[in-house]
Amino acid sequence: MGENACSNKWPVADFTRCTSLQGHLEGVTAFSHRVFSDRLALRSFRVAGFKPEAALAIAAGLHDIAKASLYYRGKGNFALHEHAAAALLYEASRDCRSYSSHLTLILASKAIARHHSAMEGRRPKDVVREGRSGEVLEALSRLRKDYVGKALSWSRELRDLALAALNSLQTSASPERLRNVLNHLGGLGNIPGVERGLEARVLWAVTGYLIVSDILVAALERGEEGREDTDKLAAYARYWLSELGFDSLSDVGRAVSEARADGRYRSLIAETLEDCL
Repeated sequence: MGENACSNKWPVADFTRCTSLQGHLEGVTAFSHRVFSDRLALRSFRVAGFKPEAALAIAAGLHDIAKASLYYRGKGNFALHEHAAAALLYEASRDCRSYSSHLTLILASKAIARHHSAMEGRRPKDVVREGRSGEVLEALSRLRKDYVGKALSWSRELRDLALAALNSLQTSASPERLRNVLNHLGGLGNIPGVERGLEARVLWAVTGYLIVSDILVAALERGEEGREDTDKLAAYARYWLSELGFDSLSDVGRAVSEARADGRYRSLIAETLEDCL
């Protein structure tokens, strides 16, 4: 299924099956919380004021939100969408009244900026070095508020946070400002009061769990379990199914359904964003 077939279903998460962006964002959030939140509930991660379980939920909920931009409808791919989403969340962090929530949103934005860093040229500092921040700014400028609202209809708090940040960026962002944001997101040790080693450990954990959740939920949506080993996404999905002790993608679907039923990730997001709205 090609890009043109997806136009009347916008916003979508991919051009392969015109997967709903709303369903993908909530699915990744639900799965990541169900499977990984307890692994982040460690006292050592909370010393600096981080809320790593909340950072993962927020990062998962917003990691692909920039795919809703009309900038991508004529491209057939979503290159650099992660940096537009990360910049949006970074902007939102400025309005948090508690330092703990501010730290948590910064952590989440850094994780979003890295979730495609294994791909050539996709690290935040690569984007700046190669002079591509203008592409990120263009994606943000064409990110429609009604599409953002549709994709985040499952979380009022995330929706309101994203829309407020988008309004701010679309009226005041500049290429220079965006370059500075991407440089900050691409660095370590630049958060006041947070030891670099601790930041790295927490960030790598949150980013890794986001990547694994994204891969498995995308594979579930595409029904890729039976694809050839030469397909990297399918191969990664099979590896992580085995690593997590899942027998099949049906277990991923079950985890998503169970998490949606109890709704704890929605409550966690709402509680964390209470003083950022």
